[in-house]
Amino acid sequence: MNFLPTLIDLGKSAFIPIKRQVGYLVHYKMNVENLKREVEKLGVKRDDVQKSVDDAARRRGEEMSGEVKDWLKEVVSTEEEVTGLDDGVKENRRCFKGWCPDLASRYSLGKQAKKKMADVEAVLARGNFNHVSNPRPSPSFSSLPGGEFEASESTESAMEQVIKAVKEGISSIIGVYGMGGVGKTTLVEQVGKKAEIEKWCDQVVKVTVSHNQDLKKIQSELGEKLGMSLTEESLDVRAGRLLDRLKQEKKILIILDDLWDRLDLAHVGIPCGDSHKGCQIIMTTRNKDTCFAMDCQEMIEVRVLSSHDSWNLFKKKSGVAETDEVQSLAKDVAEECKGLPLAIVTVASALKGKGSSVWSNALQELRRSSPQNIKDVDKKVYSSLELSYNYIESEEAKLCFLFCCVFPEDDNIHVDKLFLYMTGERVFKDVDNFKEARDRMNTLVDKLKDSCLLLNSDKRGCVKMHDVVRDVAISIASRREHGFVVKVGVQLEEWPEKLEQCKRLSLLKNYICVLPEQPICPNLQTLLLQENFSVIKVPNNFFQQMTELLVLDLSSTATSPLPPSLPRSANLRTLCLDGCWGLNNISLLKELVNLEILSLKESGIEELPIEIGDLANLKLLDLTGTSGLKRVPPNVISKLRKLEELYMRNSFKM
Repeated sequence: MNFLPTLIDLGKSAFIPIKRQVGYLVHYKMNVENLKREVEKLGVKRDDVQKSVDDAARRRGEEMSGEVKDWLKEVVSTEEEVTGLDDGVKENRRCFKGWCPDLASRYSLGKQAKKKMADVEAVLARGNFNHVSNPRPSPSFSSLPGGEFEASESTESAMEQVIKAVKEGISSIIGVYGMGGVGKTTLVEQVGKKAEIEKWCDQVVKVTVSHNQDLKKIQSELGEKLGMSLTEESLDVRAGRLLDRLKQEKKILIILDDLWDRLDLAHVGIPCGDSHKGCQIIMTTRNKDTCFAMDCQEMIEVRVLSSHDSWNLFKKKSGVAETDEVQSLAKDVAEECKGLPLAIVTVASALKGKGSSVWSNALQELRRSSPQNIKDVDKKVYSSLELSYNYIESEEAKLCFLFCCVFPEDDNIHVDKLFLYMTGERVFKDVDNFKEARDRMNTLVDKLKDSCLLLNSDKRGCVKMHDVVRDVAISIASRREHGFVVKVGVQLEEWPEKLEQCKRLSLLKNYICVLPEQPICPNLQTLLLQENFSVIKVPNNFFQQMTELLVLDLSSTATSPLPPSLPRSANLRTLCLDGCWGLNNISLLKELVNLEILSLKESGIEELPIEIGDLANLKLLDLTGTSGLKRVPPNVISKLRKLEELYMRNSFKM
């Protein structure tokens, strides 16, 4: 009797597996159908997940996460196995109709279906994802689109210098500077691609800074290039995260493009110098001063193209062949671009495939500095260079830049001449004497040269202005607020009309013979008429309505004598009569009570009138080269000795 409970328990435990085994055989078809329904659910789930992946890829440019990728593979494998079971069921149906039931096969199908059900349910449970995709890793720098690099003598020379500095690794910050549109960005991008491909460093990233420095934007762009997402609001916290990330790179090259001012690298989160010697920086700027402000160890200038390289680039972009009828015109047009790659590419692309009349018109417009009908010149070329002008902080420097456009194209601009004009317009209001004013003038010129808006000249005491930059300067100067009218060297034979709003009028190097009797120029402050050799006489009432005139230059004209209406310009402060050989009587100058500067260089003056002594405000007198000067009255000599500046080389000696 003691064994009875044990036997009963053993019977029960034996019955359960027997029942299960029989169930596999009897319910095999139902097990397979239940499995198919679960697999259908799995298919729906798979489609939903795939749709989410596709949406993420399309909208956010992300890629499928590894977890989801493995799950989808598992779904495919599961579906294939269930398809095999279903084929087995169909085979059993055919055997049953033919009275050849395979009990072992049914048993096996039922058992497999039951077991696979648990697997399918587990796969379904794992198909719930918080996110199905991850941001794509940043593309390699060498795969990014960029400007097309054009090899030339100047660009290759600059590139070699940059490459040497990068490979040697001695300079932590390399400055690349040059005028707008010269190709700085394209050049440093090319260096970055070579650095990545040839494994000079582990990673290359480029960030555009621009003239409006937005530290948060700079940090975000840098973080994105490094595969980071900076969600913090605090600039310091973001900088700390970037610093930690950049220090993980053994050697990294960071390109900071388009700097206009000093950028505080520490505030951005960029290590430099001893803080991480593996971090090297290339920066581009239009202003050499920015290179100094950033403590660049290397400063490399990108210059304009030579005539030979300019023509090769122009031919490539315009499609002009040696045999084309427009070739001679094309060469002249290319020459007008003066080696500036941005201008060359823009103009060449705009004229590609056009007829000779279009080419001819474009050439004339470029020569007149008014290319309104050449596609994209204003939008791409002028706007790019105007940005350099807009960024000049000093209003004095801006006006100095605009005054440079009143001189002829390709001219050597004498800084002394600029000084006479700007001093006459009282630009330097807070200086005590001419020495301070000259120092200010030289400082402004240096700033403009460092900004690549002015160029060095081979001639001592002179600067030059790139022709395209001059065109931009004329475009800006002609706006109403500046009031310049510049018609220099355009073979003008008559006095221009509609000058009521004009403040500064430059008519240098023209063929004007007859001046109007009484032009209406009530707002005119500066009038430049030099080198109009055909002007023999200035009409008596010519200056009658020029009461605001401050600067007058009649140099190298045949005018004689001075018109009696000149004293109407009582505010006149600068008067230049250089090279006026017919000049003999200047006694009426005594009525120009505000005159501060009188230049009579190489003029025909033979005697300084006694009235010169009455010019109480005269500070500068230039008598250089007045070889005909024979006499200076004693009372005038005492006046001359009190002047701030007196030039009498090769002339009368006191």
